[in-house]
Amino acid sequence: MQKIDGRISVNNIEPKSSSVYLLLTKPGYILPIIKINVDISDTELENNEIAINIMGVLEEQEHDTPFGDISAKAILDDYESLKPWVKEGIVHRIGQPDEPNRIGARSLEVKYRMHDEYYPEVDEFAHHDIDEEGIAKSLLPYIQSLQEIYSRIYPNRK
Repeated sequence: MQKIDGRISVNNIEPKSSSVYLLLTKPGYILPIIKINVDISDTELENNEIAINIMGVLEEQEHDTPFGDISAKAILDDYESLKPWVKEGIVHRIGQPDEPNRIGARSLEVKYRMHDEYYPEVDEFAHHDIDEEGIAKSLLPYIQSLQEIYSRIYPNRK
């Protein structure tokens, strides 16, 4: 992917579970445009399964730059095969005391359940047969669509 930087942020690491964020940003920016949340947890079932759940989220709210012409319906139609969850709305805020006007701004949230699978132990050494490369490749269409949606929200940003 072009023009995207990334960093990892650890949310929670415990013996039975962990949660890590991959934060994708525009080069030179700190605030993420896309958050990928990776949760790994022990299911504590008889066959010693672990669960790997990966969610992708794009959350935007209009501030100084207005949104482009985009709608939840268009996103649902264009990315139907990826099964997005889309929420759009208006957020109202009130300015400072010297500027008491109520300001309405559009907001858009797009979420994907990118991966959700259980992996049983495959040997007595507590190894699990996880195809990390396969998982990574399966995430690409989701990440690319979130980047495309971001580009639609802000069509004039480079």
